Amino acid sequence: GYLNFRLALPVEHGDDAANHATTRFGHKSGRVGGMKRKKLAKGQGSVSVSSSIASSAAAAASRSGRKQQQQHFQHFQHLQHTFRPIGVFRSCFKEKYGTPRQGQVTTQTRGYLELSSDVSPESMEGLTDFSHLWIIFVFHINTNKVISSKVKAPRLGGASIGVFATRAPHRINPIGQTLAMLERVDLKRKRIYFKGIDLIEGTPVLDIKPLHPADLPASSAIRFPPWIAQPQSVLNVTWSEEALKQLEHDFKPTNISHFKNPKEMRLAISESISLDPRTLHSKAKHDNGLFGIMFDGLDVAFRVSSKAAHVVKVSARLKKKKQHGLDGDGNGEEKDGGFAASEERDANGRRMHGLRTKEWLASLEAELKQRNSSQ
Repeated sequence: GYLNFRLALPVEHGDDAANHATTRFGHKSGRVGGMKRKKLAKGQGSVSVSSSIASSAAAAASRSGRKQQQQHFQHFQHLQHTFRPIGVFRSCFKEKYGTPRQGQVTTQTRGYLELSSDVSPESMEGLTDFSHLWIIFVFHINTNKVISSKVKAPRLGGASIGVFATRAPHRINPIGQTLAMLERVDLKRKRIYFKGIDLIEGTPVLDIKPLHPADLPASSAIRFPPWIAQPQSVLNVTWSEEALKQLEHDFKPTNISHFKNPKEMRLAISESISLDPRTLHSKAKHDNGLFGIMFDGLDVAFRVSSKAAHVVKVSARLKKKKQHGLDGDGNGEEKDGGFAASEERDANGRRMHGLRTKEWLASLEAELKQRNSSQ
């Protein structure tokens, strides 16, 4: 079979999983009470008899709350479903870093949906009559082990807000939805090409649906919170002459999968960098500095200074050796391994080689210094 994702309530893993989910997501009082009891057992601190009774009562209430929540999970257990992706998305974005949070803000970025072998080409008939499609997908590379009820929103400067008030990937069910412009349909190869995307290479797609006029409410009825409505801060992007020459030189069919010419690709890269891919931590710690993104088959390095970004280097990324496994159509045959993403990591989870590593930064700094001295 093709890729399978089980999307179900936590109770499918047993009562312990349900209790864990309840404690972590909904009920904190029991955990706090438990910490107090552990401290008393170790002789740390003291509480009065009345406060001890209150703590016990709170713990009992918490246990009751967990039991009710568990019964709630069991009540909805029959609603479990198994979803099978209809295909895999092939994107110009190769990693989370540098991928926009909303695709429609980068109108020149490109990718395509590669349908599974058991999906008939007939299912695509009529698609070309629509301009935009909704893409429902899975956040397949989430690394969080705990689901939080609140997340830190980048546009709030790192302040926390309820997860349902955001489009954060770390959700109870890691499902995403995005709107993308339909560019063309290839019935023979069973591919659907899009512009204005925010999906990462290899994203499993659960379904696609055409944009309907009913999806567009009257402008007078639309409401957004101020932190969403305010204009997003962008960087002014410029290119060095050397970087433009490198883009022209490395723009080859063996390197590029999603763009027709260097100009088209340069516009897409500039759009992506203008949204400032740096994390909040990077912005606070490195207001000025060198950064890099993976874009299609290229590595793009740029220097940020104040509200501007200057692209200083473009280079083709080395390709992996061919490997056996499922290809885009779900067949078990030899396939191209794609471009190497330098994913070897240290004990702290940091990449040891490639973009944005100390090794990469030192090498790039030396190269730029030598380039400036020779001019």
